[in-house]
Amino acid sequence: MFKTEPLTFSTFVELIKTMKNIIIIATLLSINAWADTLETNIQKPISFGITDKTGGTLGLKFTPPEEDGWITKRSGAGVSLTKKGVTDDENKEIEGYIIRLDTSADPISSYVSQIKRNIEKGYAGDSKFKIRTLEAMADPANPLCARVHLILEDTKPVRTVSNDDKKWSEQYLLSCGFAKFKGMGVELRYYDRYYDANKDNQLAEKANKIFESVVIDNK
Repeated sequence: MFKTEPLTFSTFVELIKTMKNIIIIATLLSINAWADTLETNIQKPISFGITDKTGGTLGLKFTPPEEDGWITKRSGAGVSLTKKGVTDDENKEIEGYIIRLDTSADPISSYVSQIKRNIEKGYAGDSKFKIRTLEAMADPANPLCARVHLILEDTKPVRTVSNDDKKWSEQYLLSCGFAKFKGMGVELRYYDRYYDANKDNQLAEKANKIFESVVIDNK
């Protein structure tokens, strides 16, 4: 995972004292997003972030895959969607949250390099997860965004099923800086945790569709 620390809502509020009367964006179209969990089986955009009474917003909107079984949970200014895998040991997850940047997203080349360093450092001493693939690049659609493809081997899986397959955590990440609020940004991740036999060969295509649907709120 990208080791930049997601903000708690209280910390986030402290960082943006210039914004008044803060409330959470909790809009899942006509669905009450304050529900603890809900199952989504219709392809609809999901928003997360914050807004104020003047209409200023910081956040992101995206469209999840058109699949049954996604369970949505909200926490503070973030959102998480989870979906069961083939076995109890496997699952998919889409996670979105506001972040503090430890380097500016402009120039994007420096931002991409910092992301790679953070990931490599974060897993350097990890006894469970080992990096097998790490690719980071500028997002062609947004000059302040980077894309990451990360495959981790779970070398110590807790198995509830009987098999000898290797287990993987594969992630696609979109990480963006806000143009208006320097030092802050937003991330959207798409995870798949699976055994070899249940690899989703369309995962990259699904991630691309999610990222292509992204609209960043920075007003």
